[in-house]
Amino acid sequence: MDVAVEAAEPSLVVIAQTYYHNWHAEIDDQPAPLLRANVAFQAVQVPGGTHKVHLFYRDRAFEIGAAISICMWVNCLVSFLALRRRDLPASPAPKDGDYF
Repeated sequence: MDVAVEAAEPSLVVIAQTYYHNWHAEIDDQPAPLLRANVAFQAVQVPGGTHKVHLFYRDRAFEIGAAISICMWVNCLVSFLALRRRDLPASPAPKDGDYF
């Protein structure tokens, strides 16, 4: 979420979005602390002037879980391909009169 802010003096920008610790803020592409406002909302303190506030969500647990899942899918694919390529013993040739 990007917001352009013009403030005459240092101000607190309150965002009506539920505060959660995985949300992060940047002001003019520099990390900034994301504060809790009015018990449940998010806020960012901006200096006077025109600034770009960028809010983004980053969940490290999700990223780690996704990486593990991708590794396991690759492992399953490699195992499946390895088992398909494994030489199996040849079946005996059918004798005369064998239908099965």
